[in-house]
Amino acid sequence: MELSFINNSFEVLEAAPGRGLRDHSVQFYQNENLLIKKVAEYIEVGLKKGEGAVIIASAIHSKMLLDILRENIDVVRVIANQQLLILNAQEILSEFMVDETPDPVLFKKFFSSHIMRMTKLFPEVRAYGELVNILWEDGNLKGTIELEKLWSELSQRFRFSLLCGYSMENFRREIHGVAFTDVCNCHVHVYPAENGISEFENDEYRRLIAELQQKTMALQTEISERRSIEAALRKSHKELKIAKDFAEAASYTKSRFLANMSHEIRSPLTAVLGFTELMKDPTLSAVQRASYADIVSRNGRQLSTLINDILDLSKVEAGKLDIELVPMSLPLLIHDVTNLFQQEAAAKGLKLVISPTPSDFPSRICSDPTRIHQILTNLVGNAIKFTSAGEIRITFQLNKSSADSFVDLIVEDTGIGMTDEQQEKIFQPFMQADSSTTRKYGGTGLGLTLSKKLSKALGGDLQLLFTEQNRGSRFLVNLKSNIEVLEAMSAADVTTQNEFHPQANENEKGLENIRILIAEDSLDNQILIRRYLEKEGALVDIAENGLIAVEMALRGNYQLILMDVMMPVCDGYEATKRLRSTGYKKPIVALTAHALRQERERSFAEGCNEHLTKPINRQLLVSTISKFVFKS
Repeated sequence: MELSFINNSFEVLEAAPGRGLRDHSVQFYQNENLLIKKVAEYIEVGLKKGEGAVIIASAIHSKMLLDILRENIDVVRVIANQQLLILNAQEILSEFMVDETPDPVLFKKFFSSHIMRMTKLFPEVRAYGELVNILWEDGNLKGTIELEKLWSELSQRFRFSLLCGYSMENFRREIHGVAFTDVCNCHVHVYPAENGISEFENDEYRRLIAELQQKTMALQTEISERRSIEAALRKSHKELKIAKDFAEAASYTKSRFLANMSHEIRSPLTAVLGFTELMKDPTLSAVQRASYADIVSRNGRQLSTLINDILDLSKVEAGKLDIELVPMSLPLLIHDVTNLFQQEAAAKGLKLVISPTPSDFPSRICSDPTRIHQILTNLVGNAIKFTSAGEIRITFQLNKSSADSFVDLIVEDTGIGMTDEQQEKIFQPFMQADSSTTRKYGGTGLGLTLSKKLSKALGGDLQLLFTEQNRGSRFLVNLKSNIEVLEAMSAADVTTQNEFHPQANENEKGLENIRILIAEDSLDNQILIRRYLEKEGALVDIAENGLIAVEMALRGNYQLILMDVMMPVCDGYEATKRLRSTGYKKPIVALTAHALRQERERSFAEGCNEHLTKPINRQLLVSTISKFVFKS
């Protein structure tokens, strides 16, 4: 018997001359469901004619075949009568495969017993197998061809015909069709995939059709892959151009920033160095000298603010910004900020106005006063900078439109305003409205970028509500108040904190007769810190490096040590570690020019009680020392 396609349908043909019962055929397919349907018809015809049937397929295909056979065949009966044998192709491969090659002895031993039993019970046997297809899909081409040869030998010993099923997907990438030809050569008959072939067409014609199908599929695959590669190349070129444009824009922005930064650093530095030189003039009056000192101090603070903004922006970008939520008074903080700018605003004839506190506004919120101070300083500073007449008004209120507790802080001015194009740039780092803004007003373009990121870090946002050329601008800072956190705190914890007004020492004696050791290698810093502390009445000694500091601390009766962390011979970290290893209990305050978070963490890890950064704030230094010495 022979299996063939006629109008997309399997039919069993009577044996023709030269075509006996020992056929070994191959059926290629693209549509899996169509293959299963036709194989089921092929098996069903044989069973109805009293022939034996063997299905060697995957578990899924075997189930699909049985589901179709049940429609017209009593499957339970034919299996019980041993007329139908179902074998799991994946499982039985292990019965005869050795090192990815079918062992001839094991193969013949396993299948001979099954086939021999079937041929004794039934005059004719037909089989459908997927073993070779599984090996091919696994990439075992050599093992597949060897197995096909063993099947051909077995079909010559017993009266059965075997139909092997191969998916055309296996040959999709084989453009020259060499392996496809090898598979075809292992079979007596070759049947193309889903093609109507007449019974009168010879084997050579059918094989030619199958080979053309394979080559067509392989060619289509190659064309499709080339198109995909071309599309990927086009996309890559486009992305490369975008990246190039972005890099050029970033480079230009960086160059502009460096130019602006150079200006922003050199301008106050010129004032600091120049007026310091002028202060050496012995003929200056006390009033002139004090005026020059104010100029030096103001420009020094400007430099410090610039450096802090750059460092804070880098911390925000790295996700390492410290946020400390503490009870605080927002109205008090707003007054602190306005006090800083009153003189500058008055010099330009501007009014600096704070709207009355709303009656329902909480006396305390829980947030980070340091960060809010930075945000407000940037906004108020910008408002004064870009306003030549009128007023700057600060308004704050509860935000009742949200389920969470938020406060709105609004800063508005009557200044120069912005165009639509300028508005798009204001929150980008190192960007200002345009280059003329930098030339006329100064600035690095960091303030609003940093303020927006700080607002987000505090659970809120910074937005531009309104701006119009020559009519001013209005900015909104939306901050999470964390009132629920505040309410959860104990009464002892809820004391309003304000970093900008350190509490004075209760006994109002300053640091009179307090013995302090300063470990500092810089002569200028030694003089400065000594002068700060001696004005408060402290008794001060100096150690030039960490090794001397350890010796003096263990020998003297100091109530506190100010420890510079970067010193020769023995640095402050090592000196602190050595002191703590001896059981030294007195407070040690680290002094450093390093303002990064990891440096602060290291100071505490090495045994310091506090960490202060340079440049040194005299008021903060004194209040910190007071906190430790009077507490002890």
